[in-house]
Amino acid sequence: FNAIDSNTLNEMAQNTIASHVYDSFSKSKSIDLEIKKNIFKKLSIDTLIRNAYGSRVFESFWFELEWSAKERESIVEKVFLPLL
Repeated sequence: FNAIDSNTLNEMAQNTIASHVYDSFSKSKSIDLEIKKNIFKKLSIDTLIRNAYGSRVFESFWFELEWSAKERESIVEKVFLPLL
């Protein structure tokens, strides 16, 4: 995942089949948390949340990763507040 460019990662996240790879990735206990967060940061969250498969990928990262309160707040401010 780390070697894949952000455009490809975003396309995969919105794909019917490839999006399931993210579920396994985010739930994996053998992958370092910082690597998972780096992949998450490469994703275009505002695009993903508007796609059926992408929104599931977002939820997987949101619920499976250990985010600090400050990190969660930053994501909400960046992605969701502009939609209000």
